[in-house]
Amino acid sequence: CTHKEGCRFEVAMGTKEREDFVAAIHADNVENVVNSMLAKIDVSKSEAGRQENTEAIHKEVVDSVGFSQLNSMVLTWMRNWVIEVAQKEYDRRADTLGKRHHATLTSMDKLGTLYQLQGNYKKAELLVKNCLEMRREVLGDRHTDTLTSLNKFASLYDNQRGYGEAEPH
Repeated sequence: CTHKEGCRFEVAMGTKEREDFVAAIHADNVENVVNSMLAKIDVSKSEAGRQENTEAIHKEVVDSVGFSQLNSMVLTWMRNWVIEVAQKEYDRRADTLGKRHHATLTSMDKLGTLYQLQGNYKKAELLVKNCLEMRREVLGDRHTDTLTSLNKFASLYDNQRGYGEAEPH
């Protein structure tokens, strides 16, 4: 399978590694975790089991798309994969804990942050706004998580230059 054939991109992780990754993207510094992971991608450093296979693969990359373009493709796939993992975790928590549970709201908040980092402001806005509304209902206006959501909502509009719309919320 080559990039020309439209292969499926998958990340292989053991159960413990996946649990650690999910915990990391739910930490306070989700932006740093994701950016740090993406910054390490360099397909020119990839290896195969045998040296001659590594050389053949590298030659194919150089002769076709080049390492720079392939890195770009992998970055896109990885960003989408991170969103997919975060979405599955949010869905799992919503199903098992309920939509208004603290852990579910944290997942919603982090998923909104990830969409915002990707520049997908429409999806980010929906999640951030819903999270803010639910946190207000569940925790009240003065709870730190509610205030964090309010700040994130304002930041989202700031990124889109929608200052006027951020104010009333």
